[in-house]
Amino acid sequence: MTSTGAVDSFSSDPPSAKALTKQLIVRAIRNNGTSAAHASTVFAACEATYRAISRCIGTSGAQALLARALAEANKTHPLLRNVRLDLNESSSQKHPDAAVDLDRRSPSAAGLEALLEMLITLLARFVGMDMVVQLLAHSATVVTMEGEDTQ
Repeated sequence: MTSTGAVDSFSSDPPSAKALTKQLIVRAIRNNGTSAAHASTVFAACEATYRAISRCIGTSGAQALLARALAEANKTHPLLRNVRLDLNESSSQKHPDAAVDLDRRSPSAAGLEALLEMLITLLARFVGMDMVVQLLAHSATVVTMEGEDTQ
């Protein structure tokens, strides 16, 4: 059961960027009421993470981190080149198609997942994975390492 004011908990060892990415996608699946990680769900996880990062390191820092993550992830997922994440929650897009410019080709869930993982990896290089976990754990409810919600 999800509680509104719950704080996420992870095991005592910080998870890898890949494991944390999977948990953030599970959070988005639950928040969106879907049953699978479609591109729109992974996009929601990317935006939520981007917003949490911007609250911590500021808009300029978050934009710089996102630009670097996009440049790295774009090497293997070229459709990411036009992805735009929004800091304003009220104008949040429901699908990545709405956040892609010009050619209107939407990135895949795998591409967006690679972007999210790169965003986490880069932030962890600066502040350490334990701080990334704390930041994201306090931003909203995520499942625990055992796959259950915190109370």
